[in-house]
Amino acid sequence: MRENQLIDDLRGLGGAEPPLGFDPDRVADTAAKLHKRRRALIGVSLGVTVAVAATAFSVSLLLPGEADGISVAAPTPTPWPTVTKSVLPQVPDPQVDLSRQKERLERELPGIIKKVKPDVQMTATTFDQYGGPNKWDYLANTVKFTAPDGQQSFNLHIYGKDAVIMQQLQLREQCAVVVDAQGKPQDDLAVKERRRCDRIPQPDGSTVVVKAGGVVEMSMAISAPGQKPAKPVQRGLNVYHFRIDGTVVQLFENPVDKHTEALTDEQLIRLVANPGLNLN
Repeated sequence: MRENQLIDDLRGLGGAEPPLGFDPDRVADTAAKLHKRRRALIGVSLGVTVAVAATAFSVSLLLPGEADGISVAAPTPTPWPTVTKSVLPQVPDPQVDLSRQKERLERELPGIIKKVKPDVQMTATTFDQYGGPNKWDYLANTVKFTAPDGQQSFNLHIYGKDAVIMQQLQLREQCAVVVDAQGKPQDDLAVKERRRCDRIPQPDGSTVVVKAGGVVEMSMAISAPGQKPAKPVQRGLNVYHFRIDGTVVQLFENPVDKHTEALTDEQLIRLVANPGLNLN
């Protein structure tokens, strides 16, 4: 076989291959650009947070494997719906013993808080309000701590299913105008002032609710004779986690001297949604 004929035959075989459907050179260029972009993104994520459009929170960039399954991004604000006040059933009054849960939470709470704020120093973590078996089915605590960037105090309430009913904590009534059976709105300052209220669905089907705090009348406190009452101050956020098992965890900030928001909004949400805060 002549050499020229062999070359022509080989060229014919190459031309018989089906088309790739894409330009290999273009694919290579795109892959190089994506690789360069990914390296830049990972570098930025180690020390910078990105702003989420139309939300009140900042969400830290997470590297693969670091996601904790908690959503902190508030949805786009929408008009509050009008709902009729729920008629809740009566619950029995059994004596609930939460001694074991109290001991566990006091032991684990510092670690739970340090998970969202590693540099805090705790000054109060005990559930002193619990004096033994009772009918209330919840534990409450005032947590105080300091951090290099400020100090903070908040009340932490963990409600069992019966306590949720007794306290009338209903998700459908959050961020809503609640009316009675005759359609008369409740006297709710949050509604009148149109304070911030966000419902943030979670991947597991639960919901986090973030509300702006109200004004605390410090003058209501007992003052020493001749002492001027303190001026009213603005309470911080009120954050709820309505869980799929029917329980609720609530965290609301208390005003403290030189309050500088040691925990961000995102950290407060991650804290209240921590699965370790339970009465199991």
